[in-house]
Amino acid sequence: NRNFLDPFLTVFDFPIPSTTVGKRDRSNLPAQALALMNSPFAHEMAELWGGTLHDQALEQGTEETLVHAWKCALGRVPGEQELQEISLFVSEGSIERWVDLAHVLFQSKEFRFVR
Repeated sequence: NRNFLDPFLTVFDFPIPSTTVGKRDRSNLPAQALALMNSPFAHEMAELWGGTLHDQALEQGTEETLVHAWKCALGRVPGEQELQEISLFVSEGSIERWVDLAHVLFQSKEFRFVR
């Protein structure tokens, strides 16, 4: 609806539909990180993806799942130190840890910016 823009999208420079925009604005504001941290949408997506990652880890193994998550979210393989630290984080095997991992990846600057 043109009269009621989604507040989540407007934080990320969503153009106003009633005007013409030749070039999309690009900004890096604290409000964007806060929106990803507190948005019900971001939490829901983290829960969905975290659950999927948890199930995948049970089937294929933790390390392979972590590499897959990094490739999906950041477009690269995790470094050796990243892999060790995050393996330790999810080692207890609870689904909550995998949901937290998904949310952390969504929060990263590397996720928000295309190289």
